[in-house]
Amino acid sequence: DYSFSSLLQQQLMAARDSPVRRPFTITLKPGLHTLLTLTLDASFGASELWLIGEGDASIAMYSSTVPLFVLKPGGPPLHLRGLTLRGPVHVEGSELEMSNCTVRDAGGPDVNEGGGLRVSGGVASVKWRTNAPRFSWRRSARL
Repeated sequence: DYSFSSLLQQQLMAARDSPVRRPFTITLKPGLHTLLTLTLDASFGASELWLIGEGDASIAMYSSTVPLFVLKPGGPPLHLRGLTLRGPVHVEGSELEMSNCTVRDAGGPDVNEGGGLRVSGGVASVKWRTNAPRFSWRRSARL
């Protein structure tokens, strides 16, 4: 059962609406945190956004076919650490860095082409939990 995490949503909206361009860090406690799709574009207030999971912290949407995050050109970098993502991430511009994250339940039409992470612009850098080497994808890559 997914319950809406108003605290997480409020923190993300504070980062989005920040009048001061500075980095925002949000630490998520163990458990499931739900949110509405967050679009990071040129109007996003924070200069970069860090989401760091403690223990078994997960982020989910009400539907796994809707992206959790959409990164657009001109948007701030997004750093995800130690999280389970229960939905896809779309990088259309800007920069995504994922470290020690797991992507699950990222269904939808792109699932056979790597629906968990779609990169059509910008840069995505991923380091998996298995301590695999760091990879970078640019333009039109799908993971």
